[in-house]
Amino acid sequence: MTSELSATTQRELQLVEHTLQQVLAQRQTFQFELNEVTNALGELAHATDEVYKVMGNIMMRADKTRLKAELEERKKSLELHMQALERQEQSLEKKSAELRQNLVDKNKDKI
Repeated sequence: MTSELSATTQRELQLVEHTLQQVLAQRQTFQFELNEVTNALGELAHATDEVYKVMGNIMMRADKTRLKAELEERKKSLELHMQALERQEQSLEKKSAELRQNLVDKNKDKI
């Protein structure tokens, strides 16, 4: 029975760690995009003449004020996603630590 519980705990730990890796990958992707948006806003602040926006495979002239509003909205959205992913990451790390400790405790009982 103890070995069944241990195997179940190990499978659960593997699942939690796999999910954690997926969350970390998503967070990295969002962080990259957030950096791009932040850089674009910085460049937009220095722009004195025409500004352009990439749409698919083409670049189109854009209204600076509208583009700035779009980028700020995207930045806010990305920051909210990042916060949610950070909370999920913390939760998964806590669960992983608990499962690891559970396995250690079970192995101590065997010895």
